[in-house]
Amino acid sequence: MTRSFRWGAAFLFVVLFCSPAFAVTRHVLDNGLVVLLEEMPSSPVTGIYLWVRTGSATESPYIGSGITHFVEHMLFKGTSRRGVGEIPREAKAMGGVINAATGYDHTVFYLSVPGENVLRGMDLLADMVRAPAFDPAEVEREREVILKEGRMLRDNPARQFSEKARERFYQVHPYRYPIIGHEDLFRAITREDLAAYHAAYYAPNNMILSVAGNIDDVEILAQARALLGDVSRASVPLRDLPDEPGKIFAASFVEEYPTDLFRMGFFYPGVPLAHPDLYALDVLAMALGDGESSRLYRDLFEKRRLVDSVDAVNDTPLDRGYFGITTVMREDRSVEVRDRVLAIVQDVQRRGLRSDELKKVRRQVEAMTIRARETAEGMAHRMAMEEAFAGDALFSEKYLAGVRKVTNQDIRRVAREYLRSDRVTSVLFRPPQEEGKDAEGDLLGSPVGVEKKILSNGLTVLMGADRSLPLVSVRLFVPGGMQIDPLPLEGLSTLTARVWDKAFAGKGGALIRREIESRGGAFSVGPGYTADVLSFDCLSQDLPFFLGILRGFLLDPSFPQEDIIREKDRMLTALRARKDSVIQTGLQALKEELFLTHPVRRDPLGTEASLGAMTRQDLLRRYRATLDAGRMVLSVFGDFDPEKVGDILERDLSLIPGTSTEPVRSSEEPPRSPRLRELRMDKEQAAVLYGLRGPTIYDKDLEAMQVAVNVLSSPLGGRMFQRIRDELGKAYTLGG
Repeated sequence: MTRSFRWGAAFLFVVLFCSPAFAVTRHVLDNGLVVLLEEMPSSPVTGIYLWVRTGSATESPYIGSGITHFVEHMLFKGTSRRGVGEIPREAKAMGGVINAATGYDHTVFYLSVPGENVLRGMDLLADMVRAPAFDPAEVEREREVILKEGRMLRDNPARQFSEKARERFYQVHPYRYPIIGHEDLFRAITREDLAAYHAAYYAPNNMILSVAGNIDDVEILAQARALLGDVSRASVPLRDLPDEPGKIFAASFVEEYPTDLFRMGFFYPGVPLAHPDLYALDVLAMALGDGESSRLYRDLFEKRRLVDSVDAVNDTPLDRGYFGITTVMREDRSVEVRDRVLAIVQDVQRRGLRSDELKKVRRQVEAMTIRARETAEGMAHRMAMEEAFAGDALFSEKYLAGVRKVTNQDIRRVAREYLRSDRVTSVLFRPPQEEGKDAEGDLLGSPVGVEKKILSNGLTVLMGADRSLPLVSVRLFVPGGMQIDPLPLEGLSTLTARVWDKAFAGKGGALIRREIESRGGAFSVGPGYTADVLSFDCLSQDLPFFLGILRGFLLDPSFPQEDIIREKDRMLTALRARKDSVIQTGLQALKEELFLTHPVRRDPLGTEASLGAMTRQDLLRRYRATLDAGRMVLSVFGDFDPEKVGDILERDLSLIPGTSTEPVRSSEEPPRSPRLRELRMDKEQAAVLYGLRGPTIYDKDLEAMQVAVNVLSSPLGGRMFQRIRDELGKAYTLGG
C-alpha cells in the first residue's frame, strides 16, 4: 500500500497525488492563517477544510488522555452564536455534509456544500473553531459518548491489533498512545482543561483553511479575512517531542484477544515524511503488498495459503514512522509466515524488484494522480494535508517526480538499510489459549448527457461522455442476485462473484491481475440481493483493454477449482471474523427475524454447511442462470468516444444470449405482531436494532421512505442522533 497517516478514531489517511498542472493559490493573513484556494468551475460542490496542526501526539501536559479528540467532539456542541444541535442542523439545511477527525499530528473539520452556500459554510466552520461554548453539561454528555466509542473500538480486533502494535513499536514517542486516550486519563479531563487546550492550539497561525470548487478566489479570501482575520496570533506550544530511538535488536510480542482469527505484523523502523528515502520505501511497500499481483499476496495467499490477507505500508507521519507488513490467519501459522516474509524481504535485498514491478507501481501512482482531482472535497483535503505535513501545498508534484526516479538500486539499498531482521518488531495477536497451551439529483445538475443504445441481443447500454478527466467508469448490472440462489446453497452468489473475475479461457488469473494492476485499474464483481454488478475503472487510454477483459469474463469465465477452494476459505474466515462484531451479528439476526422465508433473510456469506456443499457445477449453473442480455444494463461514463465504444460493445457483447425472461420478484407478508430476539455476546458494548418492513423498489413510497430514514438517522443531523447521543449521551453509533 502507499504510505499513510493515521486519522481520528477510525480513519486511514492515504497521501494523494496531484497532476502536474493545477492552479493552487496560497495566501497568509496577517495573523498567520494559511488560506489555500483552487477554482474548479465544473464542480457543483465546494469542499471546505479547516486543518489544525495539533493531534494526540502534541497533548502534553495531557499526553495519553485523548483531549485533542475530546475538543474535536465538543466543537460540534454549540458556540457563543449557535446552540446545541444547531451546527449539524444548519449544515444539513444548506445541503451540506459536515464531519471532523483527529489524528496523531492534526485535527481537521470539513464541510462539503453546494457552491452557492460556500460563504455560509465558511461561517459555520469558523464559528466552531473560534468560539466553542464548552457547556459543562454538554461536556459530561459527550464524555459518556466518547466512552461508548472507546468500548466500540475495544471490541474491534483489527483496531486493537493496530494500537497494540504501535504501543510495542514506539517506546518513547507519543505515537504509542491511542488517539482516543486511556480511559482513566480521559475521565480526569475537566471543562477548564478543554478550554485551555483549545486556547493554546486553535490559533490562526496554527491553522490552514482550504477551499476548492466553483469559487471566486477574491470573494473567498475576503470571507476568510472577515471571519478569522481579527483573531489574534498566539504563541502555540513548541512541538518538542522525544525522538524515537533506532532499534538495536529484534523484539517479539504475543497478545491475546477474544477473536477467532490470528493477526501478525512485522514493523521495521522507518522514516518521517520529509526524508529522501520516502519514495523508494513507498514503491517497495506497493510492490510487496498492494493488490493481488503483489509479491506477498501471491506467495503467502495464492501459492502457500498461509494467510487470508496480507498488506504492506510505509507509514510516514511528521516524525519517524515505520515500514509494516501485516497478515490475518485463521490458524496459527505464525512461524511459517515469519519465515516466508523474511525470505521475501531477503530476496528483495539481494535482487530488488523486476522492471515490470517498478513499471506497475509508477502506473498506479499516475492513475491515482488523476483520480485525486476528481472532486472538490478531495482537492481541498489534499491541499490542506500537504501544506500541513510537507509545508508545501504542491508537494504531490515533487512526490510523483520522486517516485518516477526510483531505481532498482534504490530499492535494494532501502531494503537492506531499513528492513533488517535484527531490528524488526513482530507482534502476534491470537485468541486466548487453553490453560497450559502455548501460545440528491437536481441540486447537482446534469453535466453529462446520457445516450441510450440497445444492442441487437436486447442489452441496454447507457453512455455519458465527459472529457474533463481521462478516466472511464463502467458498470454492468446483471439481474438475479441472492434471491435466485437455491436455499441449500446460501452464499452461492457471493462465492460466484468472488471467483467470476479470477480467470477466463485463454488468460490465467495471475496474468489478468498483473495486466489490470499494471494499468492502474480495478475490476470487480459484486453480489447483491437482486443483481450482480461487474465494474471497472480505468484510464481512458486503457478502455479497449478493459472492455476485452469484460468480454472474457462475461462469455467464457473459467471458475478455476483452486480459486473456488481459496474463496471458500476466505468466506469461512469472514464468517468467523463477523462473530467479533456486535452490529454485524445483530443485523443478520434482525433480518432472520423480520423475514422468515424471503431471500433477504439469507446470509450473503452463507454457512459452513452451505459452503462445504457447493461445487464448481453449482457456480456454473448460477452463472448461466443470470446470462440474459435482455435484462442486463451496461453504463459507460467518462472520457471516451460513444460511437466507437458502441461498435465495440455490439461486436463483443451481442454474443450474450437474450431471452428476456421475467425478473424474479420475491414476496412475504409482513409480521402481524412484534418479534424479538436477544443475543448474548462477551463484549463491552451492546446494540439495539429495530426492523420494520419497508417499500420495495417498485413502490411509489420508496423516495419518501428514503427521505424519512435520512431525517431520522443521518449522522450528526438526524433526529435519533440529536436526541439519543447529543441530548442524552446514551450511544455513540446510530444509523438507519
